[in-house]
Amino acid sequence: MSLMGNMWKPNILMPSSCHAQAVCRTFTRRCKKSLSDDPSLLSILKKSTRSFLKKQDFVVHIARNKKLMIACKKMIVVVNKFKQNLAKHRRNLIMCVAMAFTFDWFKERICVDELIKLRQEFEVVKKLKKQFTSKNNLQIEKGACNTQQVVSSMDDKNVSKTESIQKKYDCSFNSCDCSRCRNMNEDGWEPFTSGSYYNVWKKLNVDYPNQNLYIYKVHGSFDDVTALDYMQVQLDINYRKEWDGMSVDLDIFDSEPLTHSDLIYWELRWPKWFQNRDYVFKRRYKIDEDEKLMLIVCQSIEHPNFPENKNKWRVKNYWSYIVIKPHKDFDKPGVEFSITYFDDPGVTVSNYLTSWYQSKGMPSFLNDQRLAALELKKRRIEQNNNLMSDKSNIETMLDQPKAQTSWMSWIFGYFLF
Repeated sequence: MSLMGNMWKPNILMPSSCHAQAVCRTFTRRCKKSLSDDPSLLSILKKSTRSFLKKQDFVVHIARNKKLMIACKKMIVVVNKFKQNLAKHRRNLIMCVAMAFTFDWFKERICVDELIKLRQEFEVVKKLKKQFTSKNNLQIEKGACNTQQVVSSMDDKNVSKTESIQKKYDCSFNSCDCSRCRNMNEDGWEPFTSGSYYNVWKKLNVDYPNQNLYIYKVHGSFDDVTALDYMQVQLDINYRKEWDGMSVDLDIFDSEPLTHSDLIYWELRWPKWFQNRDYVFKRRYKIDEDEKLMLIVCQSIEHPNFPENKNKWRVKNYWSYIVIKPHKDFDKPGVEFSITYFDDPGVTVSNYLTSWYQSKGMPSFLNDQRLAALELKKRRIEQNNNLMSDKSNIETMLDQPKAQTSWMSWIFGYFLF
């Protein structure tokens, strides 16, 4: 009893499991010396100490699990608070996430210089028409070319003051060496097709010298179409779905009204043995009242909202420049236009399709644009007539003598006024 008392009295309250294990070990060492003569009691003592140590390890494991459970509960509380904060500010969060995937108009919009350079488009067209007025002019000698250059230089001296001031500040196609200006200047064009009211030229694209990809320039004039109507035919996408049967899908999915800029998706119908072509491009237009010009620029882009589709061929290289000029004024009949465009369709166009485009495709497309502009004029006149008829009906209804009113209504009017 003295041994047991000396061992357990100072350790009645064990501060930790590790301390308890140490006490058990010292207890067994001392008991081995005193119980060395009795092996049965010694084995029982060993088993009891082992079971006690296992129980202490189990207690430690439970304590650790309790700490983990407490930590998990705290994490759940933190996550719930975070969810509540997200719910409070979900609108701002959605706007921030949306801004990360929207189109950066400041960096990606079409530059104003692209529109300003188009002011000299009709000067390029005049030079091309002088060079290709007839079939005989296609076989010009060098001397005749020199004389034409002299004549063109004399014509350039007679430019108006506004055009001369414009040339001082604007970069011309001939002075700039970028690929865009080299594609747009008057060098390298050859006649493609022509009609009574239009001429078409083609030119190899400088960016694709060995791929036989051509740029096309269309110059035409309509005497019975106003510049405003023709401009609306080019810009109004909902109306184009009516008159252009080749457009399968055509939508504006983003815009910047301050700069007259849009992002457009366009699916174009091709023959049955080809895939339809689709385009994602940006567009910007400008109306120059000083020069009396309407300018439209389109360029292909990539946008995450419109990835490539396996069933369609995405045209990644596309651009077009449209210049519209009225004969007199924007709202009076008579318009002159120039359309320069390029796209890579992804296939080599056969001679049959080229001849069809020359003879039927281009004339029918230009005629469809003319008829669409005339239809706009017709609808506008009908709308004005309907408004005039409604106004006249209202006036006649007011002028007609009213039927005899009852005495109650007369008294009400008398006391009211």
